[in-house]
Amino acid sequence: MINDPITSKEACKLLSCAYITLWRYVKDGKFKKYAITPKTIRYSRSEILAFISSTAV
Repeated sequence: MINDPITSKEACKLLSCAYITLWRYVKDGKFKKYAITPKTIRYSRSEILAFISSTAV
């Protein structure tokens, strides 16, 4: 279980991207999505922040 879950909307705000881009990042293995229930997906804030810092120019 993740200890700092955020929604898709919050993840998109952090990444400054559209939902389809978020989906592509997950599909490409950049970070994981966590299914709380079949219709409730969360992301780890720390994983996304680590991804942002690793891709920063």
